[in-house]
Amino acid sequence: MTEKKSMLASRGVWGAAITIAAALAGLAGYQLGDDVQGSALSLLDEAAVLVGGVLALWGRVRASKRLS
Repeated sequence: MTEKKSMLASRGVWGAAITIAAALAGLAGYQLGDDVQGSALSLLDEAAVLVGGVLALWGRVRASKRLS
């Protein structure tokens, strides 16, 4: 890893920033309403299935070694 890039171009930095922001909002007492929470949980559930499927497919396509 000798190439350099801006911190703003890093997905890891963005993921950490979003996680920290969510944690700070929770500590500050910000809460979503019950109807929004239900919708958010449903959306997160569907997103998890989508991401898992995409990662499985991408991993198999990019694989360079056989499984043993």
